[in-house]
Amino acid sequence: MASRMTLNPAFPSRDCIEIPDNFGRRSNIRCVPAPRLDEAMRPSRAINHHLQAFGVYRLLRRGRYSVTNLEKRCESNRKSCHRGPAGGRAPATERDFILWS
Repeated sequence: MASRMTLNPAFPSRDCIEIPDNFGRRSNIRCVPAPRLDEAMRPSRAINHHLQAFGVYRLLRRGRYSVTNLEKRCESNRKSCHRGPAGGRAPATERDFILWS
């Protein structure tokens, strides 16, 4: 069951962060502890997702690129990367992580 949760997360990662607006924006975040043992992977997954998004946004700022540039490079079919997985509002898939890299 845990491997399925890792490959296909069904929760927005920012929901696991104490201050959801800090997702991908601040280096120091705090996760909300999982209420049950079967959800224990969520905070870990959220931290990994946050760190990847944080790196993406940092590179965008350094290169003076926009999220629109990211969407074009990743050929995103979502309305917006920022409103989707890069912003933690939608689950990030392994494909998202690879494309961001």
